[in-house]
Amino acid sequence: MFDWKKLISKVSLILGCMLLCLVFVTEFAAASVLVEPGRFILSCKPGAKNTGTIKVTNQSKKEADVKAVIFDWTLDKNDKIVTTELGTRQESFKGMIKFNPQRFKLAPGASQVVRFTITTAADTTVGERRAIIFFEETDETVNATGAKVITQVGCTLYLGITPVKMAFKMLTAKVETPKNSFPSAIVELKNEGMGHIRYLIKYRLITEKGAVALEGKSEELVVLPGFQRNAKFPIKGKISAGKYRLQLTVEFQGTDKKLEYSLPFNQNKSISP
Repeated sequence: MFDWKKLISKVSLILGCMLLCLVFVTEFAAASVLVEPGRFILSCKPGAKNTGTIKVTNQSKKEADVKAVIFDWTLDKNDKIVTTELGTRQESFKGMIKFNPQRFKLAPGASQVVRFTITTAADTTVGERRAIIFFEETDETVNATGAKVITQVGCTLYLGITPVKMAFKMLTAKVETPKNSFPSAIVELKNEGMGHIRYLIKYRLITEKGAVALEGKSEELVVLPGFQRNAKFPIKGKISAGKYRLQLTVEFQGTDKKLEYSLPFNQNKSISP
């Protein structure tokens, strides 16, 4: 006769072990180190060196064993970072960067300055190199249970091997007016240059009589070389039915160049937050 009690006991034991692992993962998955700064944008000529410093601080109440590792990266269609092994992408830093120190221990509350040196060969191709530097922390207590949990906190690194050609094309600038929602500004940009582009969009909503009804700006946006992206954001606030102009100013990091658009549209229904 089949012993259901033994089966239930085994299932309970398995579920209990799974729950225990989940508790450990939940407890230790949150990173305990702080990395500053979160981004470097550097430039140099072929054959030159470039250096930088990163401050790593242990915010936990126990010693941290930390190691610096570096990966190639790109963005997916949702602009989320996708990492790959160093050397798998054309814009990789493979063979160019060293850390001092690369691995270290941090007492609770302590900080470590990590210096990195980038060395470029004289025949290095001009253009942009990109990497993400992670500071990995492995919790040995978790490892003792049979589970290996590594937390990663990182900063992105851009290096322009000059001269870097910067070029972009604005493909679309328009206003979308959904029936029962706020109007949205849509700007589509294509990066045709060698380096990434950082920009933000400021807007002013102008009434038919010339008054400023609303104003604001988007978050900072990034388009990598060869990428084409839509920036879409709602114009939120109290908006009465009527005729409007949406004034858009696109500002780019590292240059005074701006693009300006004036987009007329009709708001058929009053709307408020």
